[in-house]
Amino acid sequence: MDKALATFRRWLWHLAVATVILVPSFRDVDYKSYAVSIGFFLLLLLESLRIFRKPEFSFSPLELYLALYVGWTCLSYFWSPVDLAASEYLGRFLPCVGVFWLIRQRPEESQEPASLWVWMGLAFLTALYGSLQKMGLDFVTLYAENGSSARIFATFGNPNLYAAFLVLTMPVLLSVSPWKRNPWIRVFQILFPVLLFTALVLTQSRAGYIGFFVEMILAGYFIGTRAWRDTEWRWATATFALLVLLGGVFLARQAGSRPTERMEVWKGAVWMIMEKPLRGWGVGQFSLHFQPYMTEALAQQTQKDNTFAEHAHNEILETGVELGLVGLVAAGFFWLQLVGRAWRSIIQWKDGGLEQVFPMAGPGLGLIGVGITNLFDYNCRLPGIAFFLWMSAGLLANRVFPPDRIRWKAPLGVLLGLFLAACAAFGLVQETRLLAAILSENSQNDFLKAVPADLSAELRRLLRAVRDQPDNAENYHELGNLFAKSGNLQEAQKAFEKEAVLNPRSTGAYLNLGNIYLLTSGKDPSRIDLAQKCYEKSIQLDPNSVDGHFNLAYVYFLQRDLKSALRELDEVLKIDPQNAKALSLKRQILP
Repeated sequence: MDKALATFRRWLWHLAVATVILVPSFRDVDYKSYAVSIGFFLLLLLESLRIFRKPEFSFSPLELYLALYVGWTCLSYFWSPVDLAASEYLGRFLPCVGVFWLIRQRPEESQEPASLWVWMGLAFLTALYGSLQKMGLDFVTLYAENGSSARIFATFGNPNLYAAFLVLTMPVLLSVSPWKRNPWIRVFQILFPVLLFTALVLTQSRAGYIGFFVEMILAGYFIGTRAWRDTEWRWATATFALLVLLGGVFLARQAGSRPTERMEVWKGAVWMIMEKPLRGWGVGQFSLHFQPYMTEALAQQTQKDNTFAEHAHNEILETGVELGLVGLVAAGFFWLQLVGRAWRSIIQWKDGGLEQVFPMAGPGLGLIGVGITNLFDYNCRLPGIAFFLWMSAGLLANRVFPPDRIRWKAPLGVLLGLFLAACAAFGLVQETRLLAAILSENSQNDFLKAVPADLSAELRRLLRAVRDQPDNAENYHELGNLFAKSGNLQEAQKAFEKEAVLNPRSTGAYLNLGNIYLLTSGKDPSRIDLAQKCYEKSIQLDPNSVDGHFNLAYVYFLQRDLKSALRELDEVLKIDPQNAKALSLKRQILP
């Protein structure tokens, strides 16, 4: 039984790693988030079965530091002004931290994990896929709305995210196999980084390249003198250094055509920290409360595109904003303990063989590289990167922070196993229901769809009905729908206005008027305010109107009033927890 569970767990790890890499990520729906959550809950369910049979778990001082960090993060939910944003953040954050905990429970299985081979093999495929994107052969919606393939992103939806994945992946390659004098292994472990590096350059991510450059410097310090004694290593190192130099020149030329407003965002983030320095604003709150702290130059830019100001472009500043100085110290203490212990261990083995250094240097360099990229960007919190970040942290911790095995009494182990199994089952049900709602989303019929086959005959019928029954509000509702479907929005507006006069309690009249005002707001921006009033009136008449709450949320979203938009989306999800449109819009507000 134990052997069967171990085998199943190993293959489930392979499947989780493969799914997180391969499933696509879009701005409105991040399928990687669901892959991480569902994979974690399945693995947690297996772990609960193990605890039933053998009530023990691994623990070290590092887990205590992590508990302080995670505990403060969860506690910040209670003072977060917008709890929907906080719960969304925790829903992404906790499964990724759970991956670290699961790896720590089986330290004996992580010395040479086969899942790393799956990781490396699929990273190779993403690099090939990125090359296809560069040639314009893409099977996933292009990152750039204009269809440009200038920057590749593979399945990660964003070039900067893919660059962070590559920065984390390349050093981990060092620890996937023994460095025996097998010519095929040598070819693989020398040429594969070249392919990944080429993909990194094609992402044109400046933050990613800086992180990789720091990794190269540290790698040279850790293993340079020992590797330099080998002739093959000398040629490989010289060739790779030349590629890095050429890649840097290429990105430096590209940088001039891509100006950045990061300094303006950082100034606003510092002002937010000074406003609530100790406990912060709460997790997931940065983008919702940043607008008053924008500089004038940044405010002008966000009128065209607000996506740049959705995060602080610096993980330290964003942690300070959301968790305050207390949370920043707790997070820093955990990561510095882990990376610092790894650094000291590598220094102690400095005169040893490469086989002893690489298992620690690989994940350690990857964590440092991603940390450097997040001084200029925002990606270590997003599930597609966070999964591998915490996985690398777990592998590194098992090598430099060996845990102790603590045995529990059988009754306590049963209770813990039941608790973990219940959490896993609840999480699986919730995540699969949400994923099923998104996958099965069908475009809902609205007043612009389901056009009759013979518009003229239907129009004549309705005009006769209006003439014969001028006080029948339903006739005007159908007439307005028909005019809207035929593209005559001006006549449709008149019909719905007449319906509202005849039946002031008609929710549909106000919804459709709001839709018309919204559709025509491109020519007259003041019509957005009219649409808002119509949607508010429809909600007043029917507080359980899903369309009313959603349409009002969309108006708030267009007006950049994200807190109000989330409030209305919260109402939609209370009425219909699996509403795909609301889930999609929430994803756009909470990247």
